[in-house]
This record gives sequence, C-alpha cells and structure tokens, in this order.
Amino acid sequence: MSILDKLNELAKPLKRAILNSPLNDLLGQDMAVVILTDHKSGKALTLRANYFRHEEIIYLIGERDDLRWDNLVQGAPVIIRIKGNEYKGWAQVLEDRNIFMQALQQHPENLLNFSQKQNLTMDENNNILEEELSNFFQRFLIIKGSITR
Repeated sequence: MSILDKLNELAKPLKRAILNSPLNDLLGQDMAVVILTDHKSGKALTLRANYFRHEEIIYLIGERDDLRWDNLVQGAPVIIRIKGNEYKGWAQVLEDRNIFMQALQQHPENLLNFSQKQNLTMDENNNILEEELSNFFQRFLIIKGSITR
C-alpha cells in the first residue's frame, strides 16, 4: 500500500463526516449524497454525485470508474440527501441515455446548466455536440432515482 493510499484511508472518516453534515452543502451546490447498501458486504456506502431533479425523479451523475455504482445496476433502495433534505426511494443505473436527455430538454435552463457544468459545447440550435455527449457518457453514467418524501 502506497503512502497516498494510506493517507486516503486515514481521510475516509473525515470525508464521511463531511458528507453527512451540513458542510456538504457548502462543498457543492448541485451535489447530492447517496446512501445505499453494498450488495456483497451489506455495508452502507455513501457516494457524492452531481444531480438534476425533474419532478419526483432525481438523475444522478456518477463516474463510471467508481465501481460502487454497480450496486444500482439491478436497482436498489437509496437515501438521497440534497440541500439538507432527505429523500427515500429506488435508484437504478439508466441504460438509455435518451431518457435523461429528454428530461433535460424539457427544461432548457437545465440543459444549459448541465452543458456548462460539464463543459459541453452547444450548437446554434441549443443541442450539445454529439461527439462531446458521447465522450461524456463514456466517462459518466446516469442513475435514475424515483423518490418519495
């Protein structure tokens, strides 16, 4: 184990404490905290993700490299914390990116906000360039969370 790995291990309790505290809201405006259960170990996992909310659906943007999101491939119960509010629901990795894009396109301000935050270029018709969108979906996955209060 390298020194960096050891430091990362030592910092985990501090990161977890910040994620579960009001300080998390200060770290990122559009960040959600997602709590789910690891299907192998049964331990609770806490993840951060960018999000976009569309009515009672929360779309989470997770890094593909983070294998903990694999716990949601088949769907699972989750708790999602956003701006101090806690929502319970069901989340599943979204296989069809078009569902996410259609939800964004229903609200042009959200599409613009999404493209700016992800550094994606839009054309003159306010569509994200396909090549950039493809690259985005190679790096990130979308998780669809259906929530109840």
